[in-house]
Amino acid sequence: MVTKDAASGYTRESFAAWPERPGATKNRRTMKTSLLLRNSILAALLVGCAHPGLAQNYLFEHVAPGTQPYQALLGDTEITDFDLAGEYNLTGVDGEVIRLFDKSYTLGLGTSLVISSDGFLRVDDQNTMALLNGAFVDLYTFDASSRYSYRLYGDAGNHILAVQYSNLRLATGLGGNSMSMQIWLHQSTGLIEVRYGPRTENLANGYTLNRGPKMGIYHTPVDMSGCLEKIWVTGDPQAPVVNYDANYIFTGMNGVPPEGTIYRYMPTFEISVGEINAAAAPSIRNNPATDQLFVTVQEPAGTSLFIQDMAGRTLRTERATTGENVIDVSGLSTGAYLLVAQDRGTRQAQRFVKQ
Repeated sequence: MVTKDAASGYTRESFAAWPERPGATKNRRTMKTSLLLRNSILAALLVGCAHPGLAQNYLFEHVAPGTQPYQALLGDTEITDFDLAGEYNLTGVDGEVIRLFDKSYTLGLGTSLVISSDGFLRVDDQNTMALLNGAFVDLYTFDASSRYSYRLYGDAGNHILAVQYSNLRLATGLGGNSMSMQIWLHQSTGLIEVRYGPRTENLANGYTLNRGPKMGIYHTPVDMSGCLEKIWVTGDPQAPVVNYDANYIFTGMNGVPPEGTIYRYMPTFEISVGEINAAAAPSIRNNPATDQLFVTVQEPAGTSLFIQDMAGRTLRTERATTGENVIDVSGLSTGAYLLVAQDRGTRQAQRFVKQ
């Protein structure tokens, strides 16, 4: 169904489930996606909202194929028990804190981390929800190798969640199509990555912006009463247009990105896990930095300092002393990095730029 907002004249397709092709078999029970979520999105589309003055909590980076080859997960856990809405509530992480859009979500009673069979993750409490979309579209089995899985790396406070969609068919695509992708969420840095794997050639292009796969991240009240923040990717998957407008307009891509493409969302906010004394937190004196990074630590008590890239890889480790610490960053390439301070299980990350 196509709806039109009389005020703006903008034509949009609803998020109602697209029909399955004749003879195809779904790999889960009757209902694939959350009708409540889709109906809420459609209602919000008709109302519309924008908050251009809000702070931007993420920066988008497009990593072209060839830089970081796609690798299938090893030791992953297959998901076979999606509920009627096509959702899987990740268990075993109660009490963990995930920070998204500069808000802390403490998982457990009333706060969930959900893996959707339709290509997205959702974290929500009773007030707001954050959605991380790799391809918000109905996905179905392609052949016997089609599967959903995840792997949780690391320890509490430093977990990395990788969710994998393997060899799945897009309901809106031509017959015989399949794609693979992964959504990565880094707990200690807040970094979000969507890594695209093998696809069939008939997914390269040919979609309209209304019917194409929908990719991006956004933050919203649970009742969809007013979009808080959105970073949305649309158009050509190899030369995407990024839209930061805080509204509920979710246009799609005209194809699926080629294998090896990464869409990366880099947080600009500081991240802390657990209780931390903000006044005593390490501070950076020079940002941007050139050859040296000057970091002041008031109460080290065993504080360790890590330099990480925006993919969460640790490049340098230092044991802090009280007062000003000098860290050699001359060997780093120009770009954005994180200074991560760890003290007795508490972490705080600050973004800095190497010139």
